[in-house]
Amino acid sequence: MVKNKTFLGCVGVIVLALSACSAPSGVSHDASPESFQIADMGSIHKADAVDHQAVEKVNDIVLPPELVTKALQKSAGSCMVSRGHVQRDWYYMPRSESVRDIVVPVPLSIEAARDTGYNSLKSMRAGEREKEYAFSDAEAKDYYGYEGGNSCQGQAWDKVFGDKELSALYFQTAKYMLPYVNAAITSEEAVAIDNEWSTCMKDKGYDYSSPSKAIVSVANKPESQEVAIADATCRDQVRFEERTEEILDAYMTTFLNDNQALLERVAQAKKNAEANAPNILDGTAS
Repeated sequence: MVKNKTFLGCVGVIVLALSACSAPSGVSHDASPESFQIADMGSIHKADAVDHQAVEKVNDIVLPPELVTKALQKSAGSCMVSRGHVQRDWYYMPRSESVRDIVVPVPLSIEAARDTGYNSLKSMRAGEREKEYAFSDAEAKDYYGYEGGNSCQGQAWDKVFGDKELSALYFQTAKYMLPYVNAAITSEEAVAIDNEWSTCMKDKGYDYSSPSKAIVSVANKPESQEVAIADATCRDQVRFEERTEEILDAYMTTFLNDNQALLERVAQAKKNAEANAPNILDGTAS
């Protein structure tokens, strides 16, 4: 079985490998047609004048609207059925994630930790969720076009966006954003938050350098919920979530400032898709 991929979340648990995000194969999505440059993470700095809505603005750019997502779903599903696969349009729904969703660790409240421990986290539920999206080898071959063929995923994106270059660019927007996310999560400010959290945890009898290490260390162990409660309590004490959001806003401001030409093209791609989606959904698209 082959696991389906998320759109923005295709980067995996820690967003350090740009190569993790590949465009839909089988059409023209193997490279950005307009050759926008991917920033060097080492040269990225937080903005001096921070836009405190920067993360929200980036999410609005990179996350496909619901109507576009449904059109992609329908188009890919129709293609798969035409190739002899079972009709289940929901199966081909692009699963998108926000900027905050791809940053480890995902938020954890004290209430959630007391209720279900780490099981409340999206990352901990991903394993079960992935089972629902597992492709057979034959489905994966047609959906992703592994052998360089005409992929249903690529066909769907091109049809909805109406232009191969724009669909490729929109699909790959995340890879231009990732160096800025990586710069944020490895910044001095982010390291300082982890250090304060770690000190708090030591006071409670636990020795972990970061919440991510704690989550991995106690996964499926009896003490998992106790550690989760301590983790959440320490996050609350050091204002972990609020400060993480502030850091992301600072670096996403830089992303917005550095990539205006790219984002104008992405906005045009999104506009095209929003215009085409209704016709695809009502069956009147050519």
